[in-house]
Amino acid sequence: MSAAGDFHPRLWSLWDMQRFYGDRLSKVWDALSVIKETLSARPKLGSAEMNNGAFQHSVNTSLEMMECEFKKLGLTSCLHQVERIRSHLTWLGASYQGVPITVTPESVAKMFNQLGFRLTDDLKGKYMLSLSLQETETYECATPLLAQCVADTFTSIAYDVDEAAKCFALGRSTACVFHLMRCTEAGLQALANELDVAPDENWNTVLRDFDKALESLQARLNANSSQKPDDWKSKERFYSEASALLRNMKNAWRNSVMHMEEKYTMEEAARILSATKACMEFLATNLSLK
Repeated sequence: MSAAGDFHPRLWSLWDMQRFYGDRLSKVWDALSVIKETLSARPKLGSAEMNNGAFQHSVNTSLEMMECEFKKLGLTSCLHQVERIRSHLTWLGASYQGVPITVTPESVAKMFNQLGFRLTDDLKGKYMLSLSLQETETYECATPLLAQCVADTFTSIAYDVDEAAKCFALGRSTACVFHLMRCTEAGLQALANELDVAPDENWNTVLRDFDKALESLQARLNANSSQKPDDWKSKERFYSEASALLRNMKNAWRNSVMHMEEKYTMEEAARILSATKACMEFLATNLSLK
């Protein structure tokens, strides 16, 4: 948004956060301090010196940096004050109807002081969440939450992996488990597709039908061993293990997380994340769902 009037201040929530690093706010405070100290230390600074290109460039560079950060944070009052400072500085060396307009270090310093007050006031209306560096890496999925092989073969779960990561970083442990179970559902669907098992919202139904289809396939191939693929033994073992893993996930966590009374601590979420990662990595060795 280009104009200060276009901004609508709002309270940040877990679902409406912008990336913001503490060092950015620190740069704003530092820039304010440097400018105010420079101006207060040289109260006799004349218009010619204030018109100096280096001085103007330094101030304008600081104002541009501040404006950029204020926009990201939606600090409307600060944005208005930046425009006032710019407008004030345009009168350097100017006159109105033959009368020189006074722009002094003191007048500019006062306007920057006001900017500092407005920054404090604007920030009182913001609710910010602070993350450690490790939590930030998890939040932004700097490293794939469920391993790169899972991200590559199960592209359909990208949304839930991202949400699980954000929930884990923000300490929303039960929500994290919920999204992890949605990820494993993709594994169940991919496994069912292998033997043309019809999809169903009920995991137990899908796994039961899959096991029946596998038993039927085993019986047919045992009756006519010439039809067995060369890699049948490894496939048979994979299908059996995948079915067992997904049934364990269903019984341990998937069913319970769908009910309101169940809650998970961060320690439990961490264990479930580890189990989900191992399960999906195994499934990714032979399955995919784009």
